[in-house]
Amino acid sequence: MPLIFIAVFLLQTLSPNYEELVVQKGSPQIPKEYNSQQALEILDRYNEKPANSKEDSLVLVFHDEKGLTDAQLEKISTTVDGLKTNEQLYVTDVQNPIGDDFLESQLLSEDHKTLTVPFSVNVENKKLEDIRNSIDSYLQPIDTEHYITGGSAITEDNNKSTQEGVSKSEWVTILFIVVVLIIVFRSPVAPIVSLLGIGITYLSSLSLIAILGESYNFPLSIITQSFLIMVLFGIGTDYLILLFMRFKEELGHHESTFSAIAATYKTAGKTVYYSAFAVIVGFSTLFLSGFNVFRSAGAVAVAVVILLIVLSTFVPACMAILGQKLFWPIKKVQGHKENKFWHFLGTYAVRKPVLFAVLAVVITLPNAMLYNGKVSYDTLSQVDPSYDSVKGFNILQDAFSPGKAMPATFVLESNHDLSDAQSLAMIDNITEEIANTKGVKQVYSATRPQSEKIKEFYVQNQSQTISNGLEQSIEGISEIQDGLGEASSRLKDENTPSNAQDIDQLLQGTKAINENLDKLSNGLTSIEAGMRKGEAGASQITEGMMQLENSSNELSASTLQVLGGYQELYTGLSTISDQYSSTAKSLSATLQLVDAIQSYTDTLAQKYTELQSDSDMQQLNGSIKQLKASLTEISNGLATLNGKYTEALVNLKAANDGLAKIADGQKQISSATAKLAASEKSLEDGLEQGANGQAAVISQIPQLQVGLDQLYNGQQSMKTGIESLTTSLGTLQTGLDDSVDGLNKVNTGLADAKQYLDELGKSDTSAFFAPEEALKNADFKTALNNYLSEDKTIAKWTIILSDNPYSMEAIDTVNQINTNVEYLLEGTEFQSAKYGTAGVSADNAALNQLNKSEFTRTVIFMLIGIGIILVIFFRSILLPIYVIISLVLAYFTSINLTEWIYQFGFGHASGTEWAVPFFSFILLIALGVDYSIFLLMRFREYHNEPPKVAIVKALTHMGSVIMSAVIILIGTFGALYPSNVAVLMQLATVVIIGLIILVLVLLPLFIPSLIALTLRKREANENA
Repeated sequence: MPLIFIAVFLLQTLSPNYEELVVQKGSPQIPKEYNSQQALEILDRYNEKPANSKEDSLVLVFHDEKGLTDAQLEKISTTVDGLKTNEQLYVTDVQNPIGDDFLESQLLSEDHKTLTVPFSVNVENKKLEDIRNSIDSYLQPIDTEHYITGGSAITEDNNKSTQEGVSKSEWVTILFIVVVLIIVFRSPVAPIVSLLGIGITYLSSLSLIAILGESYNFPLSIITQSFLIMVLFGIGTDYLILLFMRFKEELGHHESTFSAIAATYKTAGKTVYYSAFAVIVGFSTLFLSGFNVFRSAGAVAVAVVILLIVLSTFVPACMAILGQKLFWPIKKVQGHKENKFWHFLGTYAVRKPVLFAVLAVVITLPNAMLYNGKVSYDTLSQVDPSYDSVKGFNILQDAFSPGKAMPATFVLESNHDLSDAQSLAMIDNITEEIANTKGVKQVYSATRPQSEKIKEFYVQNQSQTISNGLEQSIEGISEIQDGLGEASSRLKDENTPSNAQDIDQLLQGTKAINENLDKLSNGLTSIEAGMRKGEAGASQITEGMMQLENSSNELSASTLQVLGGYQELYTGLSTISDQYSSTAKSLSATLQLVDAIQSYTDTLAQKYTELQSDSDMQQLNGSIKQLKASLTEISNGLATLNGKYTEALVNLKAANDGLAKIADGQKQISSATAKLAASEKSLEDGLEQGANGQAAVISQIPQLQVGLDQLYNGQQSMKTGIESLTTSLGTLQTGLDDSVDGLNKVNTGLADAKQYLDELGKSDTSAFFAPEEALKNADFKTALNNYLSEDKTIAKWTIILSDNPYSMEAIDTVNQINTNVEYLLEGTEFQSAKYGTAGVSADNAALNQLNKSEFTRTVIFMLIGIGIILVIFFRSILLPIYVIISLVLAYFTSINLTEWIYQFGFGHASGTEWAVPFFSFILLIALGVDYSIFLLMRFREYHNEPPKVAIVKALTHMGSVIMSAVIILIGTFGALYPSNVAVLMQLATVVIIGLIILVLVLLPLFIPSLIALTLRKREANENA
């Protein structure tokens, strides 16, 4: 016996702090293959966190009922900025909204009473509780009301709240068991021994499990300790009652204490070992579960093994040492009394088995069938409202909304850049799909950074813009049509033989001038000769002067006529040249417009692939290409023509300049001639001077003739050019007419395109398209940076749910989001992309899925394991089936009644807590199997009796033991109510109701009835 106490002491010494260990490792761990966990891994890569990094996301909540002042906000901002720089706080990231318009609009309430500051902490080397305490101390200088909340903080406080509740229930349980044992044994000794044995088992089990949890990652959860208390103080007390009652009975039949002990363990001990072994097998199957919370209940198997060791060593030692004193002050030792209630029920059950079997089914089955399996994942409701995390969350949901207090995050990871137009269109499609999901209030994404659609990025709006542009294009093309038509008409007017005739007249005039210059030269020579002859030729001079004056005037008139013609021709050609230049510019603008139209039609064809096969669209594209080719040819022709016009204008200007000089010279000659005529009276005196002047004039005439020759040659070249130009103008006129026809076709096509775009603009289409210039916009890049990873391969969506993130409605919304996105991506290039939803609602959605799948799987394993053990124990197939049916009926009846009680009695409309169905099932099955084994093992002891008699005897003798054990268990589980922890109270309610149904209906009525019916059928077969 001393060795037992030494072993307990050593285990207690080596054991780590169990409560701290549960806080660290007791939270539900969802397997990596679940959607929410994949989303968390993608988020880690989005935030460029190392693999397997341990970070928790939290929220600082600042609140002032009077409204946060600028001074308060400034102080909060300064303090918050210091969180990340203080290494002792383990803060890895802070989103300070003060000064950031976008964040401030999201994180500061409209009434300016509440400010939220999201931040992350590294919990790899520091417990979250210690980090929270450090941050609280750091924020002490801020006199504004503030709290730390978030999913991790709420979960941690839930664990603490549960541990505190368990601690409360421990002492209530011990006190209750002591009182009941004293009543049962009517002795203080047996209860003390019982408590010592159970206490040794409990402390040893808890210490060993803590050591295994720390060193070997043995599964733990917040209810592991509660399970140990309930099971060990429950079945441990049951086993001890069974052993002590049988020992008390055997003491009256044996003279030796050791003989009584041997007889006790040969009978009741065998029952205890069978029962304990069945419990060990049942709870051991839980290690096959893929869920750590369910596996953590496997700790009961370890505890029951230790319990068997205590029952095999400490308890018989106490029996041997104390003997009859174990039941002091009772002197008369006798067995337990017969249970008349069970005897009564059992007697009638075997007499009328059909009636009582049906009665048992009627009492239990309807309730069992009404159970709908509704559960709640509202961790928040289980936490004491005095915790800061709950206070902070309540302020958040009042200031914003429950969904905004804890938004969900959807992420998608691709193997290519997601910032191109096509990927952004898919991102917007996903955004639209999520936004249209029932239960979603708002969605923020790269294409909707303010959760609202940017109209300019949608084809519906763009089509209207293009339509307006096409309308302007149609008007512009109509103007170009009119201009080209007018140009064609004017070219017809200009392209006439009169131009060539004018040039011929200029050539003849120039030739006449040259001939008149010869005559003038001859006249001047004659005058000079006459002057030289002196007075003898005065009359000849007078006649020559007359001839000279007439010739000079005629020459001057001819020259001025030619000059006027040249100037008129130059002006006309300049006007035509200007018109050609204007036409060339119009054609250039038309070409640019045609390019733009072609670009629009190409974009529409890419966006709506069905247009590529549309005949109208193909005809429009053909007309545009034909028009573009014609306009290009005309533009090139105009460029060549303008070159020729420019060359002709240069030559013509040179001719005009030469004629102007000639006209000026003739003017001087005419002036000189006039002076000569005027000075006829003084002719003799100026003959010598006149002769010299004539000589000078005669010497200039050859230069005028050379200029006229050059002018004549230029006129010949101009004539050739104009003849060539006339031919080109004809071609140009034909091209312009063709252009007018082409523009008519384009106008028709553009009108059809405009009509289609108008219809598209009026439709419900909301296709997203980001033009290239928009992708370069600084504001749009900022939005992309907020919702795309640095390498642009991961996109993020922030989802605000309409419902409380802990509600089943939120879970259904998250599941629907994942389903909708999966359907949307099917058959696209993003089908193989990784995606998922993260957040409290997503975790609960995964937990719900895991709970359902693992519940079914683990329950099947447990029932199969227990069934096999019962078959081995009872050497029967029917008896284990009867036992399992009765236990299943008890479970579903009790869980349904519990749901009704909490739904209608306590207002828990969301159902029982998610862990209650599973844990209440395994507890009720394990305890029910115990009592079934107690009863049926006693039944087998009477194998020499007829089965009906044997079962009634078993009921009579075991009724008191089992009912006493059930009363103790009811008290044990009832001790969980003071914990004020919903999951523990609901768990206790299910087990208590199930046990009551077992001891009042199923064990005394249902099983005896089935045994009697089996016997009746067997007898009928034998008689047949």
